[in-house]
Amino acid sequence: MEQMIQICTACGQEFRAKSKCVYCPDCRKTRKTVRDRITLEELPRGQMEGAWRREDGVLVLPPVESVASRRRPKKPPKGTKPSSLEAVLYRLDVENERRAQKGQKPLSYGRFVAMEEMERHRES
Repeated sequence: MEQMIQICTACGQEFRAKSKCVYCPDCRKTRKTVRDRITLEELPRGQMEGAWRREDGVLVLPPVESVASRRRPKKPPKGTKPSSLEAVLYRLDVENERRAQKGQKPLSYGRFVAMEEMERHRES
């Protein structure tokens, strides 16, 4: 196939290509890096193992499981102290379940404990 002379819409540079292209190779490369960087920032904590690649090269996370299919948090046994690890993990699961129903990201253990301490200090 014969190469045609084309003009880049971004920088106005003339370049040769076999098919109809909108951007020159340099602009295509910079646009791809910017698009990939934006995609990586949108991924939670930079995790890419569950990502899918669309035709345009953008990484996308698979859909989240429905709220109905999630397991209910298991209550700690009776008689456990409120400061015990089992009780704190139960409260964290309940909070993350509530946040999932609102469509928010789950809290980490450290952030949850810090938020509880802040609430305790406000009350006193």
